[in-house]
Amino acid sequence: MGNISISVIGAGSWGTALSILLANNGYKVNLWVYEKNLSDKIKETRENNLFLPGFNLSKDIYPTSSLNEAIGTNKIILLVIPTKFVRSISSQLAPLLNLNSLVINAGKGIEINSLLTIRQILEETLPKTCKLATLSGPTFALEIAQGMPSAIVAASDSKKTALLIQSIFSCHHLKVFIS
Repeated sequence: MGNISISVIGAGSWGTALSILLANNGYKVNLWVYEKNLSDKIKETRENNLFLPGFNLSKDIYPTSSLNEAIGTNKIILLVIPTKFVRSISSQLAPLLNLNSLVINAGKGIEINSLLTIRQILEETLPKTCKLATLSGPTFALEIAQGMPSAIVAASDSKKTALLIQSIFSCHHLKVFIS
């Protein structure tokens, strides 16, 4: 773990909670915050008072409002953004991604105009060299941030990829199943 850095794209309550979990699991996290003023505030206070107030963010979480900075050299990208912004943001991400990046979608929903799932949008907008996976389950941001027992599913076309995601997110309070 130590040197592995993960990009979390989206600093709402779910993205922030997953960033906390990843930092607690020993990863460095580049957290992309859409709102520059919120990014600056999180850097200053070490708290996302807008979307997940009351939780101190580890020094291993690096907030930034720059997508380029958020991606850097990272090859593991966690997308945690509202469905209506997936096409736009994934299109902006596409040229920034490193070869053979793993893009894990942790959002839910269907694009209104096209009726496509998030995965289908990502297949259209991201380079074909990307591996795609999904993280989903009956979990709540607040419970993950509080360390309450929870379960989630890591789904991928590749068992190896699903097992990698399981190893990244598993901890004493989060059971990660694979599919």
